[in-house]
Amino acid sequence: MKNLQFAICLLLASTAALAAPKAFVPNQGDETISVIDIAGGTVEATLNASSNPQGVAATADGATLFVTNENAGSIAVIDTATNTITGTISLPTGRPVGISLSPDETTLLVADATFDALHAVDIASGTVSGTLTLPSPAQVQFSADGTKAWVALANAGDIEVVDVASLTVASTIASVGINPSGLLLDGNRLYVATQGNLVIIDATSDSIVETVALDASGHSRSGIALDPATDLLYVGNGDTGEVQVIDTTIDFITDTFTPGGQPSGLALTPDGSALYLLDRANDQVRILDPATGSSAGTIAVGPEPLALGDFIVDAPANTPAFRKVPTLSQTGLLIAVVLVLVAGGWAVRHHWN
Repeated sequence: MKNLQFAICLLLASTAALAAPKAFVPNQGDETISVIDIAGGTVEATLNASSNPQGVAATADGATLFVTNENAGSIAVIDTATNTITGTISLPTGRPVGISLSPDETTLLVADATFDALHAVDIASGTVSGTLTLPSPAQVQFSADGTKAWVALANAGDIEVVDVASLTVASTIASVGINPSGLLLDGNRLYVATQGNLVIIDATSDSIVETVALDASGHSRSGIALDPATDLLYVGNGDTGEVQVIDTTIDFITDTFTPGGQPSGLALTPDGSALYLLDRANDQVRILDPATGSSAGTIAVGPEPLALGDFIVDAPANTPAFRKVPTLSQTGLLIAVVLVLVAGGWAVRHHWN
């Protein structure tokens, strides 16, 4: 019977430790962050952020989320398992917006468009290790190997390629387009959403390889998300209330969704089954079917939601310290189930014998 109990405990413990997808939605109107339980479709917590939260970046395991507080000149550090702000990193200038985390998760690059600064933050110490002066940097994206980063200059319409080790400009990708406001790296391709186009850059040569014309009536590209399983890229338009869908295998717009409202952030759930669209005009999250654009519901959040970056993470389960147990892989889970069945049969035979 003890064997049976042990096997059951292992099975339950491994199940409890599985990650759960959550959306962390910055609300600029009341300076909060709404935490959405994606499985349940409800807001499970509301965090009191600082002034004007917007830029988001997460660790690979989803355990820690960094959120820029634009007007406070700081970065909030969030434990996604417990839904708590565990620390604040202060910056020397006051308007951080875009943010990117290095692949080795030791450094944050933070763009401050108002004060023309790109800050490098050492995560271990929580201090700024260097600052590069650039004109109106709004968004930033690390390369896959972490040696360089691309920085979108909102007013100049250029992309600066920054050498991370020396924190200097290595080269410039000129005339990308007006107000480049969305950056997304996928393999050897960097996607840049501008006011009129989706610009595709070769991440190795730092050269433009393709330009896809977007809806010319839109002045605000609000959110960019890619589904690797379908090769579909979604770009929001904050002025027209549309989401344009680009097939990245042919670099062609294949659909335009019209959910309405004012798109101000896009993210796909980890399984790709739903597209979350932040609607700044109506203080809600619109849930869309990524294949058809049809509505799958809405979730009310705080006023004026807006996110720069992927705001959905696979958050670890909140397991109290005194209940920490080994976690199992899918193979381990299968073995645990077999153990339960075998131990159960043994216990029954032992009892009757």
